[in-house]
Amino acid sequence: MIFTDLNSIKINFLDRLVYDEFLIFRIINFLTYFKNGLRKRRSTFGNNFFTKKYLKYDEKRSKLLRNKISESDLVLLVMQLHSNFSEEIIEFCRKENIPCVFRTTGNINEEVFEFKHLKKISRFIHHSNRTANKLFNLKVPYSIIDQASLQEEQLLKLKLKKERNLRFGFLGRFTKEKGALELSEFFGSRDEQFFIAGDGPLKNEILENIEFNVNCSYLGAVPQYNLNFFFDKIDVFIVSSYEEAGPYTGLEAMAAGKIIISTRVGAMEDRLESTNNDFWFDINEISTLDSVIRKLKSEETTDLENISCNLRKKIIENYSNQKIGELYLNEITQLIQKTE
Repeated sequence: MIFTDLNSIKINFLDRLVYDEFLIFRIINFLTYFKNGLRKRRSTFGNNFFTKKYLKYDEKRSKLLRNKISESDLVLLVMQLHSNFSEEIIEFCRKENIPCVFRTTGNINEEVFEFKHLKKISRFIHHSNRTANKLFNLKVPYSIIDQASLQEEQLLKLKLKKERNLRFGFLGRFTKEKGALELSEFFGSRDEQFFIAGDGPLKNEILENIEFNVNCSYLGAVPQYNLNFFFDKIDVFIVSSYEEAGPYTGLEAMAAGKIIISTRVGAMEDRLESTNNDFWFDINEISTLDSVIRKLKSEETTDLENISCNLRKKIIENYSNQKIGELYLNEITQLIQKTE
């Protein structure tokens, strides 16, 4: 059976299944829950050194996982290639003749070619051809299906008009691979308005870089439901990542109709193709960002607004929730029909 109504789908968690199945883990969870100040769900406290060593917690999780898989018509894995249980799930699906679809996330490096179980996957789904090319040698069938913005409706309502003095912004995790630290160093000594939002291990260093520049503003960690608050403050969104699968924020910026400056990373080249949004830089040579900003400032405001229209049009035609949902539904339906 294929579900098209999200409200009809029951969502569960492996730790929760263990919690519901075994009394001993409910007791341990209850005691640990109080010990940790009544924080988080009780079912999250069963996974610890004691339960793993003395109560065979991982074995019980594996058994319950296999039981659930055996009841399934298809398994869709949305995870990194080296994630926990990936090999076990793939091997079990092959044994039970259950289609196993792997939706790749995160970075992909050459060590994955040592994972022989990946050749037993029924089909890969990748964000972009760039990702697919990294796994070409596995010779596993694949499809290209990108992401869609969960906040699509609110972002599509934002006005497209550009300010003459362009405002720049970054939204994402403050980690090394995202390039946020380099952006804070760059804009910390410039005159452009720069808005940065997010959180992560490099937060203190990033805030120090922009602390004394009145043109730079830190907006905190912006929740999904309030994305329009961030995107309404900027005209140009910057993807500064060294390595990516997407990124997801790139699609959000397109839906918001923001000009995008990006590194040639993840799915960004595919996404921006045929939109006239041709503003690329190299995060390893930050001077290239200065060149792109100069180019943008020389553009007519009407030309930039036309690019914004092109970006939003491409979201609607290629990356809307409805479009991406239809692509997934088609892939899953075909694979299930082949095994019936």
